[in-house]
Amino acid sequence: MRRLWRLIKTIWYTFITLAAVLVAVWLGSLVLRAVDAQAYADARDWVRVVRTEYLRPGQRFRFLETYPEFKTVDAAALIRVHSVTDVWTARAELLLAIWGESGLPIDLRPTRVDHDFRDDLFSAMPEVDRIDQLVRETPPGFISRAFHLVPRAPNGKLVVFHEGNTGRFHRNAKVIQRFLAEGYGVLAFSMWINDRQPDFEVPGAGRITFIDHQHLKFLDDPHPLRIYFDPIAAGLNAVLESGSYDDVIAVGFSGGGWAMTVLAAMDTRVRLSYPVAGSYPLYLRKYRNWSTWQETYPPMLAAANYLDMYVMAAAGPGRRQVQVLNQFDGCCYGGVDWQTYAGPVHDAAESLGAGWDVFVDTSHADHRFSMRAVDHVLRDIQDHPPPD
Repeated sequence: MRRLWRLIKTIWYTFITLAAVLVAVWLGSLVLRAVDAQAYADARDWVRVVRTEYLRPGQRFRFLETYPEFKTVDAAALIRVHSVTDVWTARAELLLAIWGESGLPIDLRPTRVDHDFRDDLFSAMPEVDRIDQLVRETPPGFISRAFHLVPRAPNGKLVVFHEGNTGRFHRNAKVIQRFLAEGYGVLAFSMWINDRQPDFEVPGAGRITFIDHQHLKFLDDPHPLRIYFDPIAAGLNAVLESGSYDDVIAVGFSGGGWAMTVLAAMDTRVRLSYPVAGSYPLYLRKYRNWSTWQETYPPMLAAANYLDMYVMAAAGPGRRQVQVLNQFDGCCYGGVDWQTYAGPVHDAAESLGAGWDVFVDTSHADHRFSMRAVDHVLRDIQDHPPPD
């Protein structure tokens, strides 16, 4: 009986000790968060990375290793652009898939421009001199509301920033602010599903609210991907005609990273591109289907697969692409599967006199564009100025 009592006391004391430790950690985190929010965020990121890397052994193929079958894929053989002629041919076919025979719509303009627009978040930033809202209405009823954010100390370079599917570009306001602080003008876009979700009558189905990318397949339009790229082309055309910018840099997060990958592949006005957590080649999507409808649009992939587009985005004088990936991203394009194609894409780009690289962010375990990644992008831009 005495031994049983001692065992009960030992278990009780152990429970009390563990509870006290957990309470102390919780209170400590509250204090740290109140005293130094950045230190708290860094500590939280570290804990989440450690948990993901060391405490989830069943997830090793998700974050730490590549499935053996992926290692047998000959990524180099999947690349179809090996010469300047190949690149321009694929680019023409990609433009045909997006816009048809008209090609890149250099005459497209916003439907309306609201000069000196006021926004509660961005207008309060000391780095912002002026905001112009560029509204583009794309038939049959899609609306894009983009911001042209003019910095107080402009450096003559424009960043085209595209947000992902989780909200408007306001969600990455701190990232945009960082570019503005360095003197970059920013032309910021959101996905159409975050600007407006229109209603259309679909034959045989009735009236449907377009709340998902795959609903675009119901449009009576041979080129549905223009819904994504008409607003970007119109905004870029309008902003560049002012003559205020001599360099264009594309930066996109998540679904916006996909959009900037495609844009850089087909529009050579984009010199540098930095898609963040935006895509993987299709052969790496067997066990995790990250793809939304537009990412697997057959005419687009027939013109240029993702490996082709990576090379095309880098091909040309002074052009370069750096793919930014979050290794411990539980949402999209995490892990180390990039190792199966990075070498062949780099070599293919280099053979064309171009630069292509990967930056892997291991500082957190979220689906986000971290300040560490922003710092890397800014350094890379500075290290690769336009050619003379």
